[in-house]
Amino acid sequence: MKTLLNTFLCLGLLCIFTQVKALEDEKQKQPDFEIYDLLGKLEKKISKVKSLQTNFIQEKKLAVFNDKLLIKGAIYLEKPDLLAWHVKEPLRYSIVINGDIIRQWDEESNRIQKISLAENPALQAVFEQLKEWFSGGYTAMLKEYHIKIINQSPIVLQFIPHKTVVAGNLIESITISFQEDERYIRQIEIKEKCGDNTLLKFVDTCLNCPVDSSAWEIKPRVR
Repeated sequence: MKTLLNTFLCLGLLCIFTQVKALEDEKQKQPDFEIYDLLGKLEKKISKVKSLQTNFIQEKKLAVFNDKLLIKGAIYLEKPDLLAWHVKEPLRYSIVINGDIIRQWDEESNRIQKISLAENPALQAVFEQLKEWFSGGYTAMLKEYHIKIINQSPIVLQFIPHKTVVAGNLIESITISFQEDERYIRQIEIKEKCGDNTLLKFVDTCLNCPVDSSAWEIKPRVR
């Protein structure tokens, strides 16, 4: 009889634990309305930005080295389909996205490569997310990231990728700090699971300024 009671007690505790765990899992699946509201406000402000040009300074700290790798360049965005990333130091490198076509050039090879995103689903996913970061499509990211509010003023958000997505195998967290007026990003910090750390700072940002057509051009250099 004592063994039977213990068995029922264990089953009862297991049932309670299972129910509690199910409630916790369900709670995690439900959207955090504070986050949803905040992301909605950010998206509304950023949606008014139709074009931008900004310089960036990227500090890359590798886990195996003490020194930092410093990269400088410029980013251009013109909604809905144009995005350019030009690295100026220490080497020159450019990527221009126009719709589903990518053109890239590097100083070492001095050749232009043309890639169709439609034929490269994995690459398309990467660049679609890149455009979401710069265009402010943050609500959609709730499907792939757990988003935490680190600071309210100025707004700082931390994106932790779910284990089931590709980024979850590589990225520990992505922390985004917004400018005071919340119209654009001030900096992005990426912590990788391998121990590497990347800090991307945006300076001299100009919103809704006319973007010169040369920003979308890539030409081999004459040697």
